[in-house]
Amino acid sequence: MTIGPATSLLVMLALLVSGCRGAEEQRIQTDRPQAPAKETKRVPNLIGMTQAEAEAKFLQMGGALVRAKFETSRRPHGTVIEQQPQPGERFIHSIELVISRPVEER
Repeated sequence: MTIGPATSLLVMLALLVSGCRGAEEQRIQTDRPQAPAKETKRVPNLIGMTQAEAEAKFLQMGGALVRAKFETSRRPHGTVIEQQPQPGERFIHSIELVISRPVEER
């Protein structure tokens, strides 16, 4: 029985793949132990801080983008009254702050 060129190619490919797999397994076994996983950063609670304090804290943690919008509130003018993502959620590099502005008197 003769083996055709396509079958020969498949056999060679299978041998090559299995040889690579063995080399990969060997490499994994000889690597240094992996460092423990880093603790996931969490979004800090910025509510109640001034806008400047909240932005500084977020940027200090490695955040890159702070968006602010303003809503009328009876809370002290210029303080953070909401944030997204919420405190304790997984840290991402941007945050949206809702900042209080005074209620207009009529």
